Amino acid sequence: GCEFCHARAAADDPARHGAAQIEAEIDAAVAKGATELVLTGGEPLLRTELEGWIRRACAAGARVLVETNGTLLSVDDRAAALARAGLARVRVGVNGWGEEADALARLRGAWRWTERGIAAALDADLEVEISLALGAANLSAVAQLPRQLAGAFGGLQGLLLRFISEAPAAHLAAWPELAAAALGLAQACRDVNLPLRVDPGHSLP
Repeated sequence: GCEFCHARAAADDPARHGAAQIEAEIDAAVAKGATELVLTGGEPLLRTELEGWIRRACAAGARVLVETNGTLLSVDDRAAALARAGLARVRVGVNGWGEEADALARLRGAWRWTERGIAAALDADLEVEISLALGAANLSAVAQLPRQLAGAFGGLQGLLLRFISEAPAAHLAAWPELAAAALGLAQACRDVNLPLRVDPGHSLP
């Protein structure tokens, strides 16, 4: 429910998101030399075909990463099923902690499900990377996030930072504010040895 989701759509478009179309896109990407495929959403874990797509991509020699809000990873042993299908890494969106995360997701209790999902993915021996969308609503809190993540979860692969640039006005911040918050976040990540990357598709100008 995050209003600033960069991959959000009102509904799946059967012409683009039907099972046959996605399988064709996987095949075409691998045929063009792709070595890593990112399955994103909305929420990919809502799709019952996900494990089959992962197996298809892995059989063709590609590494697969799934972007998720994490809420379904702990349901019906899904994280383990994804690992058995050959999934290499999950990238879990964490834009706040606790009630702040719930407010950003516009869903009470969302953070508890995300927390369970991250733990389930780690228990299934999946690589777990955190993604953070930085904007006006979480500028003041993100410097605490690396410490909170490191304290709650061992073995995280790192944090991927994205800057919110297209969203309702309440989520937009001035570039200098974003830059200052990012520098504080970078130091906080260094303090807990959590690798930090900036997504080149969602970076500061």
